[in-house]
Amino acid sequence: MNAIPKTVAAPSQFYFAAPPFALACPRCRGILEVLVSRARCAECHTEYDCVNGIWRLLLPEREKYFAPFREQYQRTRAQERWGADNENYYRALPRVPRDDPHRAMWRIREKNFRRVIAWIGAATSLRVLDVGAGNGWLANQLAARGHRVAAVDLRDDARDGLGARRNYFFAFECYQAEFERLPFAPAQFDLVIFNASLHYAASLAETLQEASRILAPIGKILLVDSPFYSHSITQSPNRPNYFLTFDQLNRTARELNLNIEIIFADAEWHKRARRKIIARKLGREPAHFPIYTLQSPPVP
Repeated sequence: MNAIPKTVAAPSQFYFAAPPFALACPRCRGILEVLVSRARCAECHTEYDCVNGIWRLLLPEREKYFAPFREQYQRTRAQERWGADNENYYRALPRVPRDDPHRAMWRIREKNFRRVIAWIGAATSLRVLDVGAGNGWLANQLAARGHRVAAVDLRDDARDGLGARRNYFFAFECYQAEFERLPFAPAQFDLVIFNASLHYAASLAETLQEASRILAPIGKILLVDSPFYSHSITQSPNRPNYFLTFDQLNRTARELNLNIEIIFADAEWHKRARRKIIARKLGREPAHFPIYTLQSPPVP
């Protein structure tokens, strides 16, 4: 799992922030004063609790707004048989048994995980935010390598959400929050990873702007395992953006003044040929799973 592909270059430097994660109120951006299992905003006085090791940082009205999506998503994931009753299953992720119903998808994630680890290189003790962490497998793997990790997701269930943290040996912090209201003070993460999650963002621009806000001066945003397409797909305006396009990402990056770089793409000739075969079978373009980085330009 830790093999380093020779074709992937590691970044030359990272900013190492020393203090612990500073929390900010998702309502007003005021600093949260934390005392054991409760946090209180110094500005608007809203209070938030830590329950079963997960900081509950969804505003009440936003929790109500997301409830139908969370319920539907959890039903779908249960029907599709995601997760397991075995703690060793979670500890081995992204590797799964041969009979896993989602083995093909996990194989893509395992390959991209190796590429991410290779790209990070020898850097240690990075302050990492795993956005859309799901069951926390990536947060666990990064924590195992010595990084300080925070995991964010809307879901908190024990099988497929942040509650699955109980299965892991390595500690990482968990926050129930939304992409557009990340509950952190500015400029403190070396790396913000969207782990198979960016395509669920209700607003791509707001989500990337939030991620940029909490980045340390030379920190980077890493996009992994979200499906990208060459052409847009008609969607309901009230539906999360399940289909991302290359043009959409490039346009949003320009609007936010973020430099964008692709560090992996299935561009080899044999993969392009295979993609054409799959397209004929599906009757549509198959998804691409590139790995992108985004970063604010250096200050002169």
